[in-house]
This record gives sequence, structure tokens and C-alpha cells, in this order.
Amino acid sequence: MDQVRVSRKSFGTTSEILFTFDGVVLEIFGLTQVFGVNQLNLRFHRDVTTIAIEEPDRKGSRKVVINAGGSGPCQFTFGDDDRPVIDFLERVRAALPAA
Repeated sequence: MDQVRVSRKSFGTTSEILFTFDGVVLEIFGLTQVFGVNQLNLRFHRDVTTIAIEEPDRKGSRKVVINAGGSGPCQFTFGDDDRPVIDFLERVRAALPAA
């Protein structure tokens, strides 16, 4: 199982997010937002999941969008210091079936 953990600081509070991938299911544990609604844990099956990773903007931040079937997209923005998460998501994206 591949996994990576990231700390996010928002409004003065630090939260932890754990991403895991067992080759079939991508799981995200921790507080995230989908369509503006807070979610604690998310699961994405590889057969219906897409991951889009944008090129870095001028400040080095990358937008990542994870979508599964008809569910709403899960969006993150990662900075240069979050490179392990980008590397992890690129490995997961490489394991997804070709569209």
C-alpha cells in the first residue's frame, strides 16, 4: 500500500490529510471539501476515477482535481513543499485505466 500524509493550515488550524492507494481504491482521510461540503473520508475506485494535475502557477502552486463517476470533484491546491503528495498522486494516476 502506498500512502502519503500532508498537513494543511487553514484559518489558524492545522489539519492532517492521509492519502492511501492499494492499487484499486484511493482513500483520503481527513477534512476535505466536495462541492463546498465538508467530507471526512473519501473513496475513489480506480475504474471510475480521473486525476488532473495542473502545471504550477507563477507561485509554484498546483491545482489537483480528483473526480469519480458522477460524484462531485474533490479539489486541492498544493505548494512546492507538498511535492510528496504530487508525486504520490502522479503514481496513482499512472495506475488508473487509460481513458
